[in-house]
Amino acid sequence: MADPFQEAAEAAVLLVEQVTDFDRAAIGSWSIGGLVGHMTRALLTPAAYMAEPAPGAVDLQDAAAYIAAYLQRRHQDPGLDAAVAARGTAAAATDAGAIKRAHADLLVALDAVPAGRIVATPFGSIRLEDYLRTRTMELVVHSLDLANAIDVEWEPPASALRDVLSLLGEIAMATGRGSQVVLALSGRTVLEGPVVQ
Repeated sequence: MADPFQEAAEAAVLLVEQVTDFDRAAIGSWSIGGLVGHMTRALLTPAAYMAEPAPGAVDLQDAAAYIAAYLQRRHQDPGLDAAVAARGTAAAATDAGAIKRAHADLLVALDAVPAGRIVATPFGSIRLEDYLRTRTMELVVHSLDLANAIDVEWEPPASALRDVLSLLGEIAMATGRGSQVVLALSGRTVLEGPVVQ
């Protein structure tokens, strides 16, 4: 069975290899290099969390709970978005080297991790497999952003896309917006604001 995270990561690396100009504007305040830097962090943070001691218990029961905790913190801290943007800019790529290295290093770390591993994050402890679902979403969404910025046709791997669509539904439920999403997707209303941004 395909692993959505690993397929999303591999596809993201291959997409970055198509970039010829890392200085062009991409999305928001990011250049293409800044966007790739942010995408690279989706591979660096799991490895960094795995390098730390495992917490004894889980605070966040699933990926949707993680995103809901993030959105709550974001609501409380208006500076969170700027901090995320700044980290992407600070890690701005000038070629595909950094994301390729991060991908290779993460594969090695994942091969060595025991089943059921729990990791600590700024929003609470979570099972690694659930945290990786949030990184799959990051990689798929930002790979789509990147494909748009470099004007290439790109389709996420089916397993990753399916998992992201499922997670978005779970997030809608966790944040009390399930009915709104159903009505919007069935063409009855227009969704006001994103489920997650």
